[in-house]
Order: sequence, then structure tokens, then C-alpha cells
Amino acid sequence: MSWALELGCKERVDPFNATVPAWSAFRSSDYGYTRLTFHNGSHVHLQQVSDDKDGAIIDDFWIRKDTHKAYGDLRQTRAGYL
Repeated sequence: MSWALELGCKERVDPFNATVPAWSAFRSSDYGYTRLTFHNGSHVHLQQVSDDKDGAIIDDFWIRKDTHKAYGDLRQTRAGYL
């Protein structure tokens, strides 16, 4: 079973700050909404849908939980938390 959530609003977009953060991989000033789908306890799928481009998906990524432990049991390494 998957759960889907679509988020959006009626307002137009605000301009971006001129300074691009190091972690920012993608920016768009298109008007649209985010589609968030929870597939199970470890996989979430996010899609940015552009209304300005007739519903085209302009960004798409997955978040996956690799380690199934209580957060208090995780240890930090160079690669992240394990």
C-alpha cells in the first residue's frame, strides 16, 4: 500500500536569494506543487510538478532508509549514520 500527498498553494513564487547554498542541487521558479508518496517504512518518493509546464515533473528523487535501528542506536561515521 502506498500513501500519496500533494502539496501546493494559490500564491505565486518568491524570488530566490542570490547566494546559492552548497547543498542546493536544483532551483526552479516554476509554479507547481510537490507530490510526496510513502511506499513503505523505508522508501519515500518526491516529485516536483510544474503547472507552468503543463504538469511536467521537473525534479524527482527518492529517500531511502538503509538502516533499521532505533535512532539512539545509530553511530556517526564518515559515510553518515550507521
